[in-house]
Amino acid sequence: VSVVFWCDRPKGLLLVPPSHLAVSPSSIPGAGAGLFAAAPMSDGTVLGTYPGVERDAESFVTTKMQDAPRCAEYVWRFGDDAAVLDPTDAGGEIREVLYGGAPYVPLSDLIMGPGLLGRFVNVNTALCRINEPPPDGGGDRVNVRVVEDIEKRTVAMILSRDVEAGEELFMDYGKTYDRSTYGGP
Repeated sequence: VSVVFWCDRPKGLLLVPPSHLAVSPSSIPGAGAGLFAAAPMSDGTVLGTYPGVERDAESFVTTKMQDAPRCAEYVWRFGDDAAVLDPTDAGGEIREVLYGGAPYVPLSDLIMGPGLLGRFVNVNTALCRINEPPPDGGGDRVNVRVVEDIEKRTVAMILSRDVEAGEELFMDYGKTYDRSTYGGP
């Protein structure tokens, strides 16, 4: 049980009150849900750290991404390409809360699920809903910056300017992000 708990526990923290954030349809057509400020917040506010279960990147690509390719939309791949943070459930979907676990590790989903340890060890997934602004000049709308800590395998999400209530939160997904589907259905 302790090995499953250590390897399959969710990481991430929401450091602002949940009432300061709201998940709603994004202002970007086709983007699905987005994350909005529900209260004014100041430049430099640390929203939290990206949620997810840490996985070895290579084995993740050959297991979960094969079984649940939709998870790729939400996975944070670290800059060294050695690990990912996966905030999705077994089917590759985002839920309000991440319990952890892995369907390809015996008993992991049962142990980490909401009925056992998941009641005590779970992570809010709101920060997974931060979109990238539209490619047509939306870069000035970026209001969240990220700081990756490769050693600790964490990603801090910090406001890069003051935001008003009702404003959608945006970040730059980086130079290597695949934008080939932008503007699609």
